[in-house]
Amino acid sequence: RILPPGTLLVNETQSSSVAKPQVIRIDACLKRNFEAGRELSRLFRCAPERYGLRRERDIAYRKGARPDQTLDVYRPKHGSSTLPVVIYFHGGSFRILSKDSHWPMAVLYGRAGFVVVNVNYRLGPHHPFPAPLEDALAAYAWTLRHVAGFGGDPSQIILAGESAGANLACSLAIASCFE
Repeated sequence: RILPPGTLLVNETQSSSVAKPQVIRIDACLKRNFEAGRELSRLFRCAPERYGLRRERDIAYRKGARPDQTLDVYRPKHGSSTLPVVIYFHGGSFRILSKDSHWPMAVLYGRAGFVVVNVNYRLGPHHPFPAPLEDALAAYAWTLRHVAGFGGDPSQIILAGESAGANLACSLAIASCFE
């Protein structure tokens, strides 16, 4: 049986006496998983003050930004006047997850003495390449202009991420070598 692209076959059995297999759209599965992840994030909401951090939430890094073009800034409550900066990009195959699902990474870096810029970016399939990279570049430019106001040193920036986020961090590192 050949399935159309973007679909998944579930509950398939060899027995003809069992109900027909169900074909579902992968996008529908991902959307349900994303919504479930968002709900878990609400239930286990990060309380940065528990970890000695301050957080500024949902800062737009682009003019006319959408909700998926925002970032959070985490910084230690106490520390030197300027700290090195980590720009963190979440993973999720460029299709799922967000800065809200990856707040523990921001807390880990923040507790280690960094100002952390935790970035949301547009996701596929509705926003294919190069949209995520354009957002990463915009978040980087925003960081260079504004991080000093949060106690960060714009001359000491580390790019970090995992999975799709690591791809963005690497692409951004290469792109930042050119004007």
